[in-house]
This record gives sequence, C-alpha cells and structure tokens, in this order.
Amino acid sequence: MVLLTKSMASLPFGEYVFIFFFQLHGDPPVGTYDWFRGDTLDNEARLAYESVMVIRPRRPVSDEFFKFEKEVKERAQTEYNYTWREGNEVSIYNIGHYDSFILYAHTLNESLAAGENPRDGKRIVKRMWNRTFPGIGGPVFVNENGDRDTDFTLLDLDPITGKFRVHFCFHRRSTVPRLDPHVRDNQRCPRTLARQNYSPTQQA
Repeated sequence: MVLLTKSMASLPFGEYVFIFFFQLHGDPPVGTYDWFRGDTLDNEARLAYESVMVIRPRRPVSDEFFKFEKEVKERAQTEYNYTWREGNEVSIYNIGHYDSFILYAHTLNESLAAGENPRDGKRIVKRMWNRTFPGIGGPVFVNENGDRDTDFTLLDLDPITGKFRVHFCFHRRSTVPRLDPHVRDNQRCPRTLARQNYSPTQQA
C-alpha cells in the first residue's frame, strides 16, 4: 500500500528506492514481500515493486539445511498437528534455536572435559564467545562480545519474471568476495560484499 500511495502521488520511479528489511517469509502474521494479490491493482503494484529492494538474513541452501527444514515441517505435523503452508519457510528463529543448542552442547562438553563445573553458567557462556562452530546452515560466527555475525542477502525484482532474485550477499566474515557453493531455486549469490571491503560509496 505504501508503494501504491507513492505511485499515485506521481513520485518518479527510478530516482527513489524503497528498502525493506524482512526476516520471515510466508508466516501468516507477516505475509510475503510479493506484489501479486489477485486484484485490480496488481499491474500498478508490479511496476511499483521495481523500485523495491529487500534485505533479509541469508537463507541457507545446503542439502543438510533442506533436510532439516523438511524434518521440522514433518514433526510440526505429527507432533503438534500444525501444517506448514505451501511455500512458507522455516523461520530463522527455528534455525537459531537449533544452532543455539548445538553451541551449548559444544561448550558443555568442553567444560566437562576441562573438569569445570557444568553449572557455572558464566563460564559456559564465556566459552561461547569469539568462536566458530558448524551450524545447520553452515559455519556460525560468534564475536568477542557474544553476538552472532549474520550474513545478509539483497534481493530485487526481476522485471521480466516479476519475481524477486538474489542480487548479492554480504558475508560478514569473508575476507575475499566469493560465490555461495550451492545453487538452488535462484538462491545463488552472484555478488558478495566482504565486510572489510565495503564502503558506503561502493557500487553493487
């Protein structure tokens, strides 16, 4: 609706870009970032969406992740009688919770091996900082402050297909621009910005 209001206000397309930060895709309370609604405004909406870019956390594309996503949806049905809608993604929060348990298991085992008190929460948490461990979607980086370094993807609308496509990915721990090794459902990152090489004036 914001974009259609912009269109009706005759703001020139091509001079302004709307950038949305989108964490979830397909969850009922959130919806999607697609333009199609099946109404009389679809044509105007599609044109308006050519001025849209979407930033979202990078979605893993490994076979291991797709197996994990499939199992999450199956267990949601069998154990909680919840059916995932067609096209809805497993939430990044599901992924984060899984990775959190993996990280806790690593640090707990290390604490036990070192003869430390497994109930010493501060010590266990400290072990989680400034390290890398294998997550369900690839390596997970936790910095020296205990914050997870997140990779992001920038998408824009393909004017031919009308679908959002990956424009480039931002890998926070990359020192050299690189392509993601897996290609599936147009999820390839054709351009990558490394954290060390990015500047506000750098063009995509």
